[in-house]
Amino acid sequence: MMDDAGNYRGIIADYMHLLEKKLNFKFKLVRADSWSDVLKMARERRVDVISAGVASEARRQYMDWTEPYFQSPIAIISKKSLKGQLDIQRVLNSNLTLGIPADYHTSHLYRENYPGIQVIDTDNLLDGLKKVSFGEIDAVIAEVPHALHYIEKFNIPNLRSAGVSDYETLLSIGTRSDWPILHRIMSKGIAMISESEHREIERRWIKLPPMQLHQFRTFWYIVFFLLLVTGIILLWSTSLKKQVRKRTEEYRFSEKLFRDLVENSPTGIAIIQDGKVVYTNPEQKRLPEVIIPVELDSLAHIPGEDRAKAETFFRGIQSIQTDPRETDFLETDFGFYIHPKGKEKFKEMRYVNCRACRIMYRGRPGVLLNTIDRSRSKKMEKLLVTQEKMVSLGHICAGIAHEVRNPLAAINVHLGNLEEMYSADARHASNIRTCFRLIHSDSERIESVIRRTLDFAKPINPKFAKIDLNVPLKRAVRLTETTLRHKRIRIQFHPLNPPVFCFGESRLIEDVVYNLIINASDAMGGMEGHKQIFVIVYANRRHAVAVVDDNGPGVPPDLREKIFDPFVTTKKSSTGIGLSICRRILADHDGSLKAMSNPLKGGRFVIKIPIYNGQTESDRRYAS
Repeated sequence: MMDDAGNYRGIIADYMHLLEKKLNFKFKLVRADSWSDVLKMARERRVDVISAGVASEARRQYMDWTEPYFQSPIAIISKKSLKGQLDIQRVLNSNLTLGIPADYHTSHLYRENYPGIQVIDTDNLLDGLKKVSFGEIDAVIAEVPHALHYIEKFNIPNLRSAGVSDYETLLSIGTRSDWPILHRIMSKGIAMISESEHREIERRWIKLPPMQLHQFRTFWYIVFFLLLVTGIILLWSTSLKKQVRKRTEEYRFSEKLFRDLVENSPTGIAIIQDGKVVYTNPEQKRLPEVIIPVELDSLAHIPGEDRAKAETFFRGIQSIQTDPRETDFLETDFGFYIHPKGKEKFKEMRYVNCRACRIMYRGRPGVLLNTIDRSRSKKMEKLLVTQEKMVSLGHICAGIAHEVRNPLAAINVHLGNLEEMYSADARHASNIRTCFRLIHSDSERIESVIRRTLDFAKPINPKFAKIDLNVPLKRAVRLTETTLRHKRIRIQFHPLNPPVFCFGESRLIEDVVYNLIINASDAMGGMEGHKQIFVIVYANRRHAVAVVDDNGPGVPPDLREKIFDPFVTTKKSSTGIGLSICRRILADHDGSLKAMSNPLKGGRFVIKIPIYNGQTESDRRYAS
């Protein structure tokens, strides 16, 4: 066979090259389109040697043939979609069409020995393979090496070797009958080829994979027998499996019911055995790990007032596990500090209620620990207490202001009259006026304190509307620029672009930010060097956020919540109610105000206000 580059390649080509070496001469190749053309050229003496062919009686009339030098099995090639093994008997019984290249010796054999078979002549082997691939015929007869070569070369992937024919091809070299010397030379060359050389050529080219195991009938007989035996065994064990399945389902149902109850419980549940936690439900995993006693190395994170209760509880858990005579139920509640993720320098107080009791878990004694996170309820209790104090304080402040304001007004009136009367005395007029001005100044200062106390005592009623958060912050920054410039403090405002809209009163938010900026400037009053304040706006999915940062001394961690209590201040000349009013204003906006530290190691105040989502004032009141 010729490859794409025009080289003579294949099993027969290797034999011819080997004979050229052994006989020391060269063959001149003559191309032919089909096997019929090869035989025609041999009869007309246009070729002297046929490299491979079957020696039939008809061909011996014009060609002499050597002893066979290559024995090739004849395979039946079919489409992969044609299942099962094929042989000539099945081809006959199934009325399948069988393609054979014209003038092949096997074509005459099948027509003579199997007259009922439907033999279709093809131009050549490649033509037959293509017709099988396209479904024009059912199968084709082919020598295995030639079939493999064409299937691989022309990429015909839907074909397979479906079986082996009853015949084998015995290939010999044919020489023209009128040259007997040439016949003897070729016969001598064939005889010179060793067995190892035969095997090497066959190994190089014949790579037909063996038939798959499932293509043999014996395989299916064995499979059927094994299935029959397996079926008998399965029937024999069915009753036992039914009983096991029934009990397993009952167990699984009870276990599933238990797990559903435990896994979806709003209470944290843990089981402790031999000093180790062997089970935790999702709620327990959500809670901080430090509340599980067996994992505590110390109790330093528990404040002093709760540490004694916690120690007693933990020792009781150990006693429950080791001594059955001890009480089988314990309960306590305590608070502890944690460091929120990403905020290692910030402590957060959490509160839990813990209950422990003795149980049997998987056949062994253990302790069931129930944990309820009471942090939110504690926070709400504290908030309610604070609100009650604020209400009471407001009433007291209002009463004080009312009682002091009237006489203070009378004092101011009398002072005015005195100033007019003493102004006639020119000798002491200047000194008297100075004294009166000092009295007026102190009186106005008391009036200012009373006014701020009244502002704190009376409720704030914001006039809500859709606002751009950048606007009130920008006004607050402009109002403070002159004051900050005198104090040599630089302020930077970073608005959000595009803007974020909130639902609130612009003037009140401006007052809050103005107060925070002034507080930051006061905190940096005694500092030397570069002083800065940053006002930054950004937004997340639910809130608009405003941040006021400074590079001052910051707020100590233990005061970050206390500074929002009324009359708590770190400044000498301050009433301590400004931040409390600011937080109340933001609470009326459904927002929040928190103090923390920043990367500059100064103070940071974070304002959060819900983003505007189309609500109206009536909607907000209804939601409240």
